[in-house]
Amino acid sequence: MMRMPEGPEIKKVAQSIERRFLNTPLTALFFKFSFLKSYEEELEGQSIVRVDSKGKALLIHFNNDWVMYSHNQLYGKWFIKKNGQDPKTNRDLRVKLQNKDYSAFLYSASDIDVLHKDDLAQHSYLVKLGLDVFDSYTDKEVIDYLYTKKFLNRWVGNLLLDQEFIAGMGNYLRSEALFFSKIHPYEKLKALSKEQVLNLYRTCQRLSLQSLEHRGVTNDLKRAEGLKQKGFSRRKYRHAVFTRVGENCYACRAKIEKINVASRRLYYCPRCQS
Repeated sequence: MMRMPEGPEIKKVAQSIERRFLNTPLTALFFKFSFLKSYEEELEGQSIVRVDSKGKALLIHFNNDWVMYSHNQLYGKWFIKKNGQDPKTNRDLRVKLQNKDYSAFLYSASDIDVLHKDDLAQHSYLVKLGLDVFDSYTDKEVIDYLYTKKFLNRWVGNLLLDQEFIAGMGNYLRSEALFFSKIHPYEKLKALSKEQVLNLYRTCQRLSLQSLEHRGVTNDLKRAEGLKQKGFSRRKYRHAVFTRVGENCYACRAKIEKINVASRRLYYCPRCQS
């Protein structure tokens, strides 16, 4: 089943592009869309000075103050290859960036733009983002933003897919964060204490960072390693609840259940999250 890349996957791409392209002039560019064609000449010979992510968007900063914005949505995919080793795929190429050693290919994405750095703050996607899972905030900043009227009357299971609430969260992170926070998906935010809301955000941060550093593993790391050593497949040891419908909860042995919240599948433990 196709999964939309979540915050950790986009952050990983940003790190990979930056590692191979930082401060080296681009020798060639390609943009599929006609409204971006003029930027091929504008950016050729320029250097990438920073690559970062905001929510599920990727931002490539050039030394002449232009920034390439892209959002993979459901089908977009980046490949980074040594020159001469083009990806073997039937996908539609939308962007190609090349320096003397590497090429970065973006396939299938449709949400792509090039903007001046001073215009980023007004971008229609970026301007709506909530707290980012990879940014730093004080406890007061977290509570002041999340525990507010526009969010209080909504189910937490729904909110965790809303990028205006916590940016970078997605479907597998949502199930895992609710499980480790011991919150039922249909609990309304107003039913939680401020301490619970703060803990939920910190759990989203912790799991996102763990997923980034451990190739998408959100399960308890010691448990995951133990299962791996016993021969369990990655699908079996990667998550605590996500995709584990009908299997025993690692904490209480109850059967993991699957429901749909915000038209997306969600997995939870009916006992731990009661």
